[in-house]
Amino acid sequence: MKFKIKKNELANAIRKVSHVINAKSPVLALNGIYFDVSDNKLSLIGSDTEITIKTTINDNIEVLEDGKIILPKFIESTIAKINDEFIDFELINNELLLLKAGKLEYKINGVDANQFPTIDFNHKGELLKFSKSDIIDIINETCFAVSNEVIRPQLTGVNMICENNLLTCTATDSFRLAKKSFHINENLNFNIIVPGKCLNEVNKLVSYQNEDNNVDVYIEEQRLLFEIDSTVVISRLIKGSYPQTSNLIPNNFESTLVIDKKVIKDALDRSNVLSINTQNFTVNLEKNDNVLTLSSKNKEVGDFNEELDYLSYIGNNIKISFNSKYVTDALNAFKNDNIKFQFNGNMNPIIIVNEDDDSLIQLILPVKNPF
Repeated sequence: MKFKIKKNELANAIRKVSHVINAKSPVLALNGIYFDVSDNKLSLIGSDTEITIKTTINDNIEVLEDGKIILPKFIESTIAKINDEFIDFELINNELLLLKAGKLEYKINGVDANQFPTIDFNHKGELLKFSKSDIIDIINETCFAVSNEVIRPQLTGVNMICENNLLTCTATDSFRLAKKSFHINENLNFNIIVPGKCLNEVNKLVSYQNEDNNVDVYIEEQRLLFEIDSTVVISRLIKGSYPQTSNLIPNNFESTLVIDKKVIKDALDRSNVLSINTQNFTVNLEKNDNVLTLSSKNKEVGDFNEELDYLSYIGNNIKISFNSKYVTDALNAFKNDNIKFQFNGNMNPIIIVNEDDDSLIQLILPVKNPF
């Protein structure tokens, strides 16, 4: 292997694949980045067996000799510290690489590329196409609600159900729920659970695109393949059945509040000043006659109370408490200014939607009133 490459091109490619690498993996070959030079291009692969990312560089590279090697993850920081525009790579043997740039020289120990597991990058399964903006929206509006608790692995992913040209994406950690409905052109039928970690990686990679190019998604029986320009992401699907969530969202409500998103977000932010030494900070929302109040209390710090302006309110008065972070995360998922809060008493779920559109639904479980 011998090639010359533009530093920035290589640095960008390494950044794309390095996120999924576990430097402490018991599989030595997966501790680093797989470099494969052939057909006048460089392919880089990073994998933790659950998620694999491959990206290919076709431009700003001069290939003198084909070859391959696995280089340690610190190659990323090594490249970042080089100031020269171009870098020369030369494989001395199967496990030793010579790197030159300007007046500097590194000799870096690697791993024989033959130890890297065989991964199938062929496109199979049903094809679903997204624009860059659409897939970013779907991920940002749901993925934050997945669980981090591996004891219930199904909840660490987003449930994607497709039928009758409608894609429904649901995420929940059992304390909150995010549900996005999205009309598609393809007439497909599937019910899968996609790891939240995979979707977050896809979100990063799609954001690197300069144009609103399509993202191709191939749905297979046990895995999902995303094609994002010259980068491919492969993820195993989560096994098992996702819990039934449709019955959690009521159709009728006792009370409805319409409020400017910025008004309540800013008030929540101000109340969070009191959240010191509190892991799950709780706030109280109360509507009494014509007055809407947000309040919070921390015995170690003090009290907060703010009267909020709102656009409309229909129904019974309400006094309800909830996790401040959960509601803030839910509000961040909306692009519209006017947001609708819907209530059925103080111990039933809070439903948050756009004022004129229910394609995105956020559900928050209230907490017992601590005040």
